[in-house]
Amino acid sequence: MCWTFNQEDRNPMIALEIKTIGNAATVTLPPQALALLNAKVGDTLYLIAVPEGVLLSPYSPELTRQMRAAEEIMREDKDVLRDICADGFSLDDKRKPQPDKSDLPDILTRWRALRAQGHDAEAERKRTEQSFLVPKAEIAGNDYDLSINRYEEVEDETMEYDPPALILERLARLEEELAEERKELAEMLQ
Repeated sequence: MCWTFNQEDRNPMIALEIKTIGNAATVTLPPQALALLNAKVGDTLYLIAVPEGVLLSPYSPELTRQMRAAEEIMREDKDVLRDICADGFSLDDKRKPQPDKSDLPDILTRWRALRAQGHDAEAERKRTEQSFLVPKAEIAGNDYDLSINRYEEVEDETMEYDPPALILERLARLEEELAEERKELAEMLQ
Protein backbone atom coordinates (compact mmCIF):
# COMPACT_ATOMS: atom_id res chain seq x y z
CA MET A 1 0.00 0.00 0.00
CA CYS A 2 1.21 3.49 -0.83
CA TRP A 3 -0.06 6.62 0.89
CA THR A 4 0.90 10.06 -0.36
CA PHE A 5 -0.40 13.38 0.85
CA ASN A 6 1.24 16.77 1.21
CA GLN A 7 0.04 20.30 1.89
CA GLU A 8 0.12 21.35 -1.78
CA ASP A 9 -1.70 18.21 -2.94
CA ARG A 10 -5.38 18.52 -2.11
CA ASN A 11 -6.11 15.11 -3.68
CA PRO A 12 -4.48 12.41 -1.58
CA MET A 13 -3.65 9.15 -3.31
CA ILE A 14 -3.75 5.73 -1.72
CA ALA A 15 -2.48 2.72 -3.64
CA LEU A 16 -4.27 -0.46 -2.60
CA GLU A 17 -3.21 -4.05 -3.18
CA ILE A 18 -5.79 -6.61 -4.36
CA LYS A 19 -5.54 -9.86 -2.44
CA THR A 20 -7.35 -13.17 -2.71
CA ILE A 21 -9.32 -14.74 0.11
CA GLY A 22 -10.90 -18.00 -1.02
CA ASN A 23 -12.61 -17.31 -4.34
CA ALA A 24 -12.98 -13.58 -3.70
CA ALA A 25 -10.72 -10.64 -4.42
CA THR A 26 -10.43 -8.17 -1.54
CA VAL A 27 -9.00 -4.74 -0.90
CA THR A 28 -8.20 -3.62 2.62
CA LEU A 29 -8.84 0.05 3.32
CA PRO A 30 -6.49 1.58 5.91
CA PRO A 31 -7.91 3.90 8.59
CA GLN A 32 -6.74 6.95 6.59
CA ALA A 33 -8.83 5.84 3.59
CA LEU A 34 -11.88 5.23 5.79
CA ALA A 35 -11.43 8.70 7.26
CA LEU A 36 -11.21 10.26 3.78
CA LEU A 37 -14.36 8.43 2.74
CA ASN A 38 -16.10 9.30 6.00
CA ALA A 39 -16.90 5.57 6.25
CA LYS A 40 -16.67 2.87 8.85
CA VAL A 41 -16.72 -0.92 8.88
CA GLY A 42 -20.13 -2.16 7.75
CA ASP A 43 -20.91 0.84 5.53
CA THR A 44 -21.71 0.37 1.84
CA LEU A 45 -19.29 1.97 -0.63
CA TYR A 46 -20.12 2.62 -4.28
CA LEU A 47 -17.62 2.11 -7.10
CA ILE A 48 -18.74 4.59 -9.75
CA ALA A 49 -17.48 4.84 -13.34
CA VAL A 50 -16.51 8.45 -14.17
CA PRO A 51 -14.77 9.88 -17.26
CA GLU A 52 -11.44 9.96 -15.37
CA GLY A 53 -11.71 6.29 -14.33
CA VAL A 54 -13.53 5.12 -11.22
CA LEU A 55 -14.60 6.78 -8.01
CA LEU A 56 -15.04 5.10 -4.63
CA SER A 57 -17.74 6.91 -2.67
CA PRO A 58 -19.87 6.32 0.44
CA TYR A 59 -22.72 8.18 -1.28
CA SER A 60 -25.25 6.44 -3.49
CA PRO A 61 -25.18 7.96 -6.99
CA GLU A 62 -28.97 7.54 -7.21
CA LEU A 63 -29.52 9.35 -3.93
CA THR A 64 -27.10 12.09 -5.00
CA ARG A 65 -29.06 12.55 -8.24
CA GLN A 66 -32.30 12.74 -6.25
CA MET A 67 -30.85 15.31 -3.86
CA ARG A 68 -29.73 17.50 -6.77
CA ALA A 69 -33.26 17.32 -8.17
CA ALA A 70 -34.62 18.25 -4.73
CA GLU A 71 -32.26 21.24 -4.56
CA GLU A 72 -33.68 22.52 -7.85
CA ILE A 73 -37.22 22.27 -6.52
CA MET A 74 -36.24 23.94 -3.25
CA ARG A 75 -35.22 27.11 -5.09
CA GLU A 76 -38.94 27.82 -5.51
CA ASP A 77 -41.14 29.63 -2.96
CA LYS A 78 -42.44 26.36 -1.61
CA ASP A 79 -40.59 23.18 -0.91
CA VAL A 80 -41.85 19.70 -1.52
CA LEU A 81 -41.31 17.23 1.26
CA ARG A 82 -41.57 13.55 0.51
CA ASP A 83 -41.45 10.61 2.86
CA ILE A 84 -39.30 8.04 1.06
CA CYS A 85 -40.11 4.66 2.52
CA ALA A 86 -38.31 2.47 0.00
CA ASP A 87 -35.63 3.09 -2.63
CA GLY A 88 -36.16 -0.18 -4.51
CA PHE A 89 -33.46 -2.17 -2.73
CA SER A 90 -33.59 -4.54 0.22
CA LEU A 91 -32.44 -3.14 3.56
CA ASP A 92 -30.00 -5.97 4.28
CA ASP A 93 -26.30 -5.78 3.49
CA LYS A 94 -26.82 -7.32 0.02
CA ARG A 95 -29.11 -4.46 -1.17
CA LYS A 96 -30.93 -6.69 -3.68
CA PRO A 97 -33.07 -4.83 -6.24
CA GLN A 98 -36.78 -4.72 -5.36
CA PRO A 99 -38.25 -2.44 -8.04
CA ASP A 100 -41.83 -3.21 -6.97
CA LYS A 101 -41.06 -1.69 -3.54
CA SER A 102 -39.67 1.62 -4.76
CA ASP A 103 -41.04 5.12 -4.15
CA LEU A 104 -38.65 6.54 -6.75
CA PRO A 105 -40.93 6.21 -9.83
CA ASP A 106 -43.68 8.14 -8.02
CA ILE A 107 -41.18 10.76 -6.89
CA LEU A 108 -39.97 11.21 -10.47
CA THR A 109 -43.54 11.47 -11.81
CA ARG A 110 -44.48 14.08 -9.21
CA TRP A 111 -41.27 16.03 -9.80
CA ARG A 112 -41.91 16.11 -13.56
CA ALA A 113 -45.47 17.30 -12.92
CA LEU A 114 -44.12 20.07 -10.68
CA ARG A 115 -41.65 21.12 -13.36
CA ALA A 116 -44.34 21.12 -16.05
CA GLN A 117 -47.35 22.47 -14.14
CA GLY A 118 -45.76 24.40 -11.30
CA HIS A 119 -46.86 24.04 -7.70
CA ASP A 120 -50.50 23.63 -8.74
CA ALA A 121 -49.71 19.96 -9.36
CA GLU A 122 -49.15 19.39 -5.61
CA ALA A 123 -51.06 22.31 -4.08
CA GLU A 124 -54.11 20.29 -3.01
CA ARG A 125 -52.18 17.52 -1.28
CA LYS A 126 -52.68 17.31 2.47
CA ARG A 127 -49.88 16.97 4.98
CA THR A 128 -51.15 13.50 5.79
CA GLU A 129 -50.12 12.28 2.31
CA GLN A 130 -46.72 10.94 1.36
CA SER A 131 -45.65 14.18 -0.36
CA PHE A 132 -46.85 17.74 0.15
CA LEU A 133 -45.79 21.36 -0.20
CA VAL A 134 -44.38 23.39 2.68
CA PRO A 135 -43.90 27.18 2.45
CA LYS A 136 -40.25 28.15 2.44
CA ALA A 137 -40.87 30.61 5.29
CA GLU A 138 -42.10 27.77 7.50
CA ILE A 139 -38.96 25.75 6.77
CA ALA A 140 -36.79 28.80 7.49
CA GLY A 141 -38.71 29.27 10.75
CA ASN A 142 -37.68 25.73 11.70
CA ASP A 143 -33.97 26.44 11.08
CA TYR A 144 -34.16 24.62 7.73
CA ASP A 145 -34.86 21.32 9.45
CA LEU A 146 -36.15 19.04 6.67
CA SER A 147 -37.31 16.22 8.95
CA ILE A 148 -40.65 15.29 7.46
CA ASN A 149 -42.17 14.52 10.85
CA ARG A 150 -41.76 18.21 11.75
CA TYR A 151 -44.24 19.16 8.98
CA GLU A 152 -46.49 16.17 8.42
CA GLU A 153 -49.83 15.79 10.15
CA VAL A 154 -50.54 12.46 11.79
CA GLU A 155 -54.10 11.27 11.88
CA ASP A 156 -54.87 9.65 15.19
CA GLU A 157 -56.82 6.45 14.88
CA THR A 158 -59.40 5.93 17.60
CA MET A 159 -59.55 2.40 18.90
CA GLU A 160 -62.77 1.17 20.47
CA TYR A 161 -62.76 -1.66 22.95
CA ASP A 162 -65.53 -3.63 24.59
CA PRO A 163 -66.36 -2.62 28.15
CA PRO A 164 -64.14 -4.33 30.76
CA ALA A 165 -67.18 -6.11 32.30
CA LEU A 166 -67.96 -7.77 28.95
CA ILE A 167 -64.33 -8.82 28.49
CA LEU A 168 -64.27 -10.36 31.99
CA GLU A 169 -67.54 -12.20 31.26
CA ARG A 170 -66.07 -13.70 28.05
CA LEU A 171 -62.92 -14.67 29.93
CA ALA A 172 -64.95 -16.42 32.64
CA ARG A 173 -66.86 -18.41 29.96
CA LEU A 174 -63.60 -19.46 28.31
CA GLU A 175 -62.18 -20.55 31.67
CA GLU A 176 -65.34 -22.64 32.32
CA GLU A 177 -65.03 -24.31 28.88
CA LEU A 178 -61.36 -25.00 29.53
CA ALA A 179 -62.13 -26.53 32.94
CA GLU A 180 -64.82 -28.79 31.40
CA GLU A 181 -62.45 -29.96 28.64
CA ARG A 182 -59.67 -30.56 31.19
CA LYS A 183 -62.13 -32.64 33.28
CA GLU A 184 -63.15 -34.71 30.22
CA LEU A 185 -59.49 -35.28 29.33
CA ALA A 186 -58.70 -36.40 32.89
CA GLU A 187 -61.65 -38.88 32.78
CA MET A 188 -60.40 -40.29 29.45
CA LEU A 189 -56.95 -40.90 30.91
CA GLN A 190 -58.25 -42.91 33.89
